[in-house]
Amino acid sequence: MNYDNTTFNIKNPSGTLMIFILLFHFMCGSFWISRNYLDVDGYLILYIAFCGYTLLCLFLLAFVIYRTFMKAFFLSLHSESISISDQTILAVNVDRLMVMGYVKPIVGIKLKNKKIVPLRMSFQFLDNEDMGIKECKRWAEHNHIPFVHRRFMRWL
Repeated sequence: MNYDNTTFNIKNPSGTLMIFILLFHFMCGSFWISRNYLDVDGYLILYIAFCGYTLLCLFLLAFVIYRTFMKAFFLSLHSESISISDQTILAVNVDRLMVMGYVKPIVGIKLKNKKIVPLRMSFQFLDNEDMGIKECKRWAEHNHIPFVHRRFMRWL
């Protein structure tokens, strides 16, 4: 099979649910800090921990929003490898390809030495998602890699 001209536009998965969860945690932490900033006498360590947690939520929120609105990049299928932007993954290093969801499916590439899908290895197709998933499935079958429809864990 010839995969030299098989290229698709892809983007990072939408982080809408993660944005709402982090926003909720940030608001709860901010509310607790604002309610207790005058009464820190006996709870200084707890107060500092909540401040740190709130700042962590704010940082993660900014990171997820940045990744959600990043510009599109490309996926190229080659006969023995797959390229995502400038990163090439050999087929022998891929454990399985996974698809999560049906309306706007997210594709994840699980590598053999990783327990979860790395950040750059999960994506959504911008256009022609049905054809993109079919081509990924053909590529996986060609390289004897399992292609499964199931939920998978990924970083953020």
